[in-house]
Amino acid sequence: MRFTAVSALLITVMWCAWLWQPERQVRLHQQHFFRALEERDWGDIADFLDGDYADRWGHDKAFLVREGREIFRQFLWVTAAGEIVRAEVSGDAVRVDARLRLAGRGSPIGEMVLDRVNALREPFIFEWRRRSWMPWDWRMTRLDQPELQMEEVPGF
Repeated sequence: MRFTAVSALLITVMWCAWLWQPERQVRLHQQHFFRALEERDWGDIADFLDGDYADRWGHDKAFLVREGREIFRQFLWVTAAGEIVRAEVSGDAVRVDARLRLAGRGSPIGEMVLDRVNALREPFIFEWRRRSWMPWDWRMTRLDQPELQMEEVPGF
């Protein structure tokens, strides 16, 4: 009986050690972020974003959530498929390069967003940072896409 309990505990500890590796946690967060985007779950999306989120276009967390909600209102339906190309760990930071493909139907603005995002050749760059000692406490601190210029999109 004692051997079974010790074995079960050891297996659980090994599984947690495997699951809580930084790259694995961020890959899971990245997939859940894509799912939240597809489901237009702005509460979950806000939870994924760090309070200090900033990008090269000068956007912060509040802007990203507010304007993302407005952009995704332009769709009758939309799906978001994300493919992680690379994940690079550096201490408590992880950079994820991921391709994002959108499909859907919507207004002319929505169709323009679909065309522009799907025409991008380079992957999006997501930067994540662990915010506490907990191995699952990762937040996105930055988003970039080298080809994407915001001045091409009206209102940005």
